[in-house]
Amino acid sequence: GIQLTFADVNQVVLDALNARHSYQVYVVGETEQVDTVSGVNAVSSIGDDVVDLIAQVDLVTTAVGPVVLERIAPAIAKGLVKRKEQGNESPLNIIACENMVRGTTQLKGHVMNALPEDAKAWVEAHVGFVDSAVDRIVPPSASATNDPLEVTVETFSEWIVDKTQFKGALPNIPG
Repeated sequence: GIQLTFADVNQVVLDALNARHSYQVYVVGETEQVDTVSGVNAVSSIGDDVVDLIAQVDLVTTAVGPVVLERIAPAIAKGLVKRKEQGNESPLNIIACENMVRGTTQLKGHVMNALPEDAKAWVEAHVGFVDSAVDRIVPPSASATNDPLEVTVETFSEWIVDKTQFKGALPNIPG
């Protein structure tokens, strides 16, 4: 199965996710529905917890905004160094789900700049930086509940990834 862990700087969101281990997605459009995402945990993206996770997981995705990619690269680099030091040679794939062209390639450049020289070849061999195109409209909406986890999206969604950039087997991601 899939275990989903969010990393964020917003402590209110982190606390709510860790208390509920789920959140609801309100899908609006011609028909409306509420989907529940469960089995969710959260860690602060500031500190060692996120570094420890990167050393262990098999997929990292981002949705932080293009200008934030450079700021998260040092933590990703630390996680990759720790992964190497622990001898974890299972493939890791990183996908930046950002509103930009070749966002993961740009993230890779920032990560490589943050890595020590002796880790760069290892990262090239074991980590896939997979470019993607994401299309999902999240309309502005006033929250009726003031719930920090409330998410509203439109029905249409599309997630295209460059399969040639994966390391190892393609992950089976439902949805």
